Amino acid sequence: MADTQVDVTRRIAAPASTIWRMVSDVTRMGEWSPETTSATWKKGANGPTLGARFSGKNRNGRKTWSTVCTVDECEPDRTFGFAVTAGPFKVAHWSYRIEPEI
Repeated sequence: MADTQVDVTRRIAAPASTIWRMVSDVTRMGEWSPETTSATWKKGANGPTLGARFSGKNRNGRKTWSTVCTVDECEPDRTFGFAVTAGPFKVAHWSYRIEPEI
């Protein structure tokens, strides 16, 4: 995995709890991602918790691939993050930080 980091900040007119529930519900990822077509929890996991794993199905044009993700940040209404691998390769790390405006 390259050591490149990209940060994006967005203001969203919604409660932090609503945003957190949306980004941490990986089964909905296919609704918003330009590449991920679906994601499913693995090995008995059914929601976001530290150490939970999920698999992702992805498509870019005619190319398709699968990933395995492990949740490594999970604080309700504040953070959700996961490491992404494809086979033996570290692909990416996604992290969402939610901060309510005061």
